[in-house]
Amino acid sequence: MGVQTPEPHGESDERCGHHRGTECLAGRERPAKGRRTMGLLFRIFRVAPLVADVALRSGDVISGLEVIHVPGHTAGSIALRRADGVVFSGDALLGDRRGRLRQPDPGLSLDPDQASASAATLRSLGPRLLLPGHGAPVRG
Repeated sequence: MGVQTPEPHGESDERCGHHRGTECLAGRERPAKGRRTMGLLFRIFRVAPLVADVALRSGDVISGLEVIHVPGHTAGSIALRRADGVVFSGDALLGDRRGRLRQPDPGLSLDPDQASASAATLRSLGPRLLLPGHGAPVRG
């Protein structure tokens, strides 16, 4: 299932990741701040455009998990938060082998500025346990 996460307030932005994010994901537009590394990986792995089956917005709840829009690594990146303070961060925040927070590599983000802002948003939630897409769990 493809998932689209449009900007919660519908604000216009020239970067891939707000309401125009689906255009970038579908390959009809290039992100203004796209990085060479990401572009190369997309070409090597032949990343295909997608059409979202379900549009998600920050604040939506799926199976008891709150959706948090965290663009940057990709335009449609989301994190999920449980009511008990557990956060599934995907690639927005990572853990090192010792369970410490680690900022993702800016070269692997479509928009490094948005990725940094999204990481700050997740940190500000003060999760009691962060379960990243890569690395060890991080305890708050």
